[in-house]
Amino acid sequence: MNYSKRKLEIVKELIKSGSIDFMNQLISNKIRYGKISIDKKNQIEYGKKLRLALENLGPVFVKFGQLLSSRKDIFSDAYVKELMKLQDDVAVLDFSLIQKTIVEEFGRPLDQVFVSLDKTPLASGSIAQVYHGTIKVDGSIKEVCVKVLRNGIEEIIETDTKIMSDLAKKYWDKKHQIKFFDLIKIIDEFKKSLYKEINFKNEVNNLKKFYDLTKADKFVKSPWVYEEFSTSKVLTMEYIDGKSIREIINYPNEEKKKISENLVYSYVNQCFSYGFFHADPHHGNIFIDKDKIIYLLDFGIVGSLSENYRFQIMKIFVGASFNQVKLISDAVINMGLIKTNFTKIGEFENRTQEILDYYMTLSLHEIKISDLIEDFFGLLYDFDIQIPAELTLFGKTIFTLEGLIAGLVDNQSFAELAYPIAKNLMIKLIRPKNLIDRSLPRLFDTISIIKDLPQNSLAILRQLSSGNFEIVVKEDKEQIEKKQSNENRKILALVFLGLCLILAATIIFLALNPINFSKINSIMVVTFVFLIILISILIIKLIKN
Repeated sequence: MNYSKRKLEIVKELIKSGSIDFMNQLISNKIRYGKISIDKKNQIEYGKKLRLALENLGPVFVKFGQLLSSRKDIFSDAYVKELMKLQDDVAVLDFSLIQKTIVEEFGRPLDQVFVSLDKTPLASGSIAQVYHGTIKVDGSIKEVCVKVLRNGIEEIIETDTKIMSDLAKKYWDKKHQIKFFDLIKIIDEFKKSLYKEINFKNEVNNLKKFYDLTKADKFVKSPWVYEEFSTSKVLTMEYIDGKSIREIINYPNEEKKKISENLVYSYVNQCFSYGFFHADPHHGNIFIDKDKIIYLLDFGIVGSLSENYRFQIMKIFVGASFNQVKLISDAVINMGLIKTNFTKIGEFENRTQEILDYYMTLSLHEIKISDLIEDFFGLLYDFDIQIPAELTLFGKTIFTLEGLIAGLVDNQSFAELAYPIAKNLMIKLIRPKNLIDRSLPRLFDTISIIKDLPQNSLAILRQLSSGNFEIVVKEDKEQIEKKQSNENRKILALVFLGLCLILAATIIFLALNPINFSKINSIMVVTFVFLIILISILIIKLIKN
């Protein structure tokens, strides 16, 4: 693919859609797009143009738009709704190219790998096409889904992501940076994620991990993966004979509510018990079989939450439930989102209280979790707090899931389903047995600290008594630059004062000793003029600093 030609095509499309103009407004306002003074009708129009532009630019830009749809802290609802409509359905690739990939991957003819493989795909996406087939395992014939990477997709990804990075570096560096929204970093992470997604060995590992974690789950499962029939470009999984969740819309409301409860229960467990979750819960990736068991498909995108993040999110949940702002700010600090030298903690807590006061007036049925997360992310943004990728992916997953539930069950609140489940899980996590189990891995570290404490304390006391104990205070770059600027100002002021004294002494000398200026040595004139110029320069520098 020609780099220059493709770059020109991308720039033209972005200009035509008004995306460049939007970014200018976003940066110049330095606030959430939802607060920019553009009426809703124009926001919807902007959103449609951007969506169409991304669709026209192909699979890489479609996927990038899907990623941006999780940033409700940046984009208004109008933009988010349009970006969430992005579909990566593309024209079907000729089967001969699919067959070529399979033969190259396994090093033998197609009929020696699969007993059968339909030539018409079940689904055609931007990254891969999925086919129904059969394989022979231990003498038995098994129905399978075979996912095959699209021919040439690696080259498309390489070219388009390079252009995205180059444009971002050229454009973003010339603007005032928005601390919480580092476009260059976002594109870099997006590129890494895409390369993981097109290596099916990663998806094999994700499927195996999820399958093991959910063995005890009676209602939500994932397909079995056949590793011996899978490579980096071909993925063979158990065939799920069921319906997409969008096809159960005509089920009785009670049945749909039960399915929704099971799905929400599973996601709460995934996020907070396992710390590993399926991160793309749209209609096409959720199937229901004849026994009402839910199957999650497509594990190319998964999320993870560290143990610390899970605990702190739970703390935020408790803080919000009991209207305790200190718990929320403490959780934000312990997540590492706020630096220890953060000076606006009081203001941050006041703003948090305002948000809580609003949601406390609502019933569970009225609360939208996506709105709550959006307000929380917006709060972090307003204080220039960068939101980690872990949290944005978690937020996007909740947004998608809540939208899916709302469209599935009449008059059903996601918060009503999730609250009792999360509450029970929280109680379960803080039971003495679980706290002991969580503490055991750290027991040896604790013993080591206690064992070494007398020796380390004695060493510190000896250094104190000998005068060799030194405390080094680390400062961030901004503090160092500010301090250096102040020091420079002091030095300039002293030099300025000295020169002023010299000038004053010269003037007094001339006043007390009248001199015929026609006889003044030319060197004295030059010196005097030079002194005046030097003082002027110093005054300018003092003003600038």
